[in-house]
Amino acid sequence: MTLKERFDEMYVVSPNGCWIWAASMARGGYGRITTKTTTYAHRVSYEIHVGPIPSRMEMHHECGIRACVNWRHLRLVSRKQHISLTPASVAYRNLVATHCKHGHEFTQENTHTYRGRRMCRTCRRETVRRWLAQDDARARRNEYQRARYHRNGEQMRAYQRERNRATKEPIGG
Repeated sequence: MTLKERFDEMYVVSPNGCWIWAASMARGGYGRITTKTTTYAHRVSYEIHVGPIPSRMEMHHECGIRACVNWRHLRLVSRKQHISLTPASVAYRNLVATHCKHGHEFTQENTHTYRGRRMCRTCRRETVRRWLAQDDARARRNEYQRARYHRNGEQMRAYQRERNRATKEPIGG
């Protein structure tokens, strides 16, 4: 049995033209099929009916139904295009956001892009300031403890020797 024959037995045609995958499903609601490896069924459908999928390209469901494997409902898009075509996604909401989560506007001067992600410079500055303040407090605390140890060094060493002796003595004796 060829892959196409196997594939054709695993979906049901709905009235709106979608081919709804009726076999194994992945967590996100996409159909999956095992050939040499387990892969998404809509990608296999596109490869059977249209041809190979170029690297770094994604499949967009024009119908919006993840379980649909009808190759006529699939469109090759880049990652950025895919995000802009999917308004329900978190990535889309981040793409169209005009302000950070603390209300600072994303302007040319206030926005830093790192590894494809936008970051608010104001929030980043405040985070670094808090981190450095914590670091300063930690350093002051350590300095205080060192000074206290040196000031009372002999008393502390005598207390520790006494405590060690008490734990080594036999019970009842």
